[in-house]
Amino acid sequence: MKRLLQRGYTLVEMLVTIAIITIMVSIFVGSYSFGKNFDTLKSETQRLSSVLRNVRVRDFNGIVQHTNICTGGGIPIPCVQDSDCSSQTCSASADLYPPGGYGIHIDTNYAVCSNNSNLSCSLDADCKTPGTCTGVSNRTNYILFADFSNPDGGSLYDGGKSGGEFITEYKLPASLTMERQRETDLTLPINEVDIIFKGSAVTVYDKDIGTWGTPITGSSHLLYLISVGGCTSQTRNQKGVVTITSATTIPGIADQLIPC
Repeated sequence: MKRLLQRGYTLVEMLVTIAIITIMVSIFVGSYSFGKNFDTLKSETQRLSSVLRNVRVRDFNGIVQHTNICTGGGIPIPCVQDSDCSSQTCSASADLYPPGGYGIHIDTNYAVCSNNSNLSCSLDADCKTPGTCTGVSNRTNYILFADFSNPDGGSLYDGGKSGGEFITEYKLPASLTMERQRETDLTLPINEVDIIFKGSAVTVYDKDIGTWGTPITGSSHLLYLISVGGCTSQTRNQKGVVTITSATTIPGIADQLIPC
């Protein structure tokens, strides 16, 4: 009987096979990374729009929020600390409609606790002992808050997570940041911005424009979500935009992805 010759793979065939597999894996990983970054941009744009609608609904429906108030009875005076009360202490609490409305506070380099870089803060009281609110995140977050800073509304987020203004925090992925635009103005980077809904009005405050606490006029305001360092192919050269439009009844909010 003739013996059947068994032939294996040559070294060249093995190298060619490995090269083809490597190329296919590289294409798959690259496509997955690009798709993931684009999906992240899309979902974060939709989430920001949804949070703004939540803010609008809270104000429009007159939803009450649990907050600290000064002791002593009488007309409830919202407070964050004892210094907000004339001769009383900030140790009572009540469910009240925030006199200043509801808003979001955007910070593109929010502070973090010195003993926990994953814990954002505005005051040392937000950090567990012995931490202090002295760290830097180099990341963007935005906070849904109720404007309780004064009996007539203070128009700005007072900070702190235990004073009654803070409701919920949202953090952007490290790959994304925010920019702002008013109507046809140039797009501007954000340091800190407050956007407050009160009745049919939308009021925007920008820490880098004019005096912090002076509103920026305009019938429409745009928030952009964009890759850190600028537009990239990883997000298909697109950026997210959320448009807030003033109206006679209830402000309009819309979101979409647009070319950079």
